Amino acid sequence: MKKKAAKTHTSAYSRSQMRTAWLFLLPNFVGFMVFIVYPVIKSFVISFYDWDGLTAKRFVGLGNYIRLFQDGTFQISFLNNIHYTLVTVPLSILLGILIACLMNVKIRGIKLFRTIYFLPQVTSMIAIGIVWTTILANYGPINQFLMKLGIQNPPMWLSSSTFALISVEIVSIWRSMGYNAIIFLAGLQGISGDLYEAARIDGANRINCFFKITVPMLSPTIFLCTVMQFISSLQVFDTIMAMTQGGPGRATNVLTYYIYQRAFVDMRFGYASAVAYVLFVIILVIALFFAEFRHDPVVEAVFKGMRPAVVALVLAPVFNLSRGIGPVRLGLGALALGVTWYAGFSPVYLILVGALAGIGYGVYRKKKGKGL
Repeated sequence: MKKKAAKTHTSAYSRSQMRTAWLFLLPNFVGFMVFIVYPVIKSFVISFYDWDGLTAKRFVGLGNYIRLFQDGTFQISFLNNIHYTLVTVPLSILLGILIACLMNVKIRGIKLFRTIYFLPQVTSMIAIGIVWTTILANYGPINQFLMKLGIQNPPMWLSSSTFALISVEIVSIWRSMGYNAIIFLAGLQGISGDLYEAARIDGANRINCFFKITVPMLSPTIFLCTVMQFISSLQVFDTIMAMTQGGPGRATNVLTYYIYQRAFVDMRFGYASAVAYVLFVIILVIALFFAEFRHDPVVEAVFKGMRPAVVALVLAPVFNLSRGIGPVRLGLGALALGVTWYAGFSPVYLILVGALAGIGYGVYRKKKGKGL
């Protein structure tokens, strides 16, 4: 009898705990259903209608989806999204790893540097967009600096259809690499120091340790950040809205901004919902692809084959920018790259040294001109 009473008491206590748990979960569950599930289902239904939000809905079936794939602006927006993804994802991951390695040291003030690198992630994108729009203006600080270096016709970063998307990508990489660096830093601190000590005893240098120990041990973290960056890059909106509004022309128009234009500018909610569901399917396919085939050797070979194309996308604007630079400056740039890679010097110090040298050279030329 005592065992039966104890069992009944335990069962009643478990039910009471379950009710308490459900009561705590209820607000979040209701919010999820009302603000996420219902709008998702409603927008799917609207995608089969022609509706401006004011007049009566007109059923068009698959008409919105058929029209979508015949829309030139949709195709340009999709290609811009692919370009944006192929550039921002690899570079933000690579720079995040390098910054994490630089921050994985025990020196005075390192916590301050970690905070500074992470700060762009928690700063309003509108504020960031305004600042970078000023910096990248036709006669802004960057172009003034390039003209002092001898580049007579610097890029019109946000006014040129060639450089506008590249400018947005630079800002996105700058903003996201700090977030990736913090995640990679957590992964680095989980790697045992015994592995590096054993490798150094066997004669391995820094580069060997990086590629043979750091990268393999960070592979789960790299996979996580890659998936998150892929999905985030396909949903980019605030950067485009704050800096270019899809222009000049359609040079920086991406799918999310195209959805915004169709829905809230043209008031074509049905068509915008159709575009949104195409984007949803693309993101779903990518997520399932990564989850299912990330260890497949064929997929790994495909990603390795994509690396030259990504490098070409990154180097093309660099090559265009370097046309106005003389051979001496190109030689100094190559020397700085070699020092950074082989000697292990931080690129931050090289940038500071280069800036100070440029200022000194400018002052020298100014004084020499006055003397003449």
